[in-house]
Amino acid sequence: FKEKNDVILKSLGYHLRIIRQEKQIRQKTIAKLCDMDSGSYSNIENGKRNITILTLFKISKVLNVSMSELPHNDGTSVFKIDVENSVFCFFCGCNDLYIGSL
Repeated sequence: FKEKNDVILKSLGYHLRIIRQEKQIRQKTIAKLCDMDSGSYSNIENGKRNITILTLFKISKVLNVSMSELPHNDGTSVFKIDVENSVFCFFCGCNDLYIGSL
């Protein structure tokens, strides 16, 4: 699972960085608004830190995007969220699908 985890974290961090840069927001600003230090946020963007869904939710709010809008490297959404059924799916790679409950 370590290899898959690395791919997930690096892909997510890369896309968070792209969105942040497009919106011209500094890492330090996001970190402060999410109640974390800037080093921790930097580690997220560099794919070196695993984060909770709640932390990702906070970051997405600061970036003004929904979690389901976070793109994957092929342009598809990384997350699919079905609040009504309390289920989320995380897509990574061509055929990998991780499913969990909210």
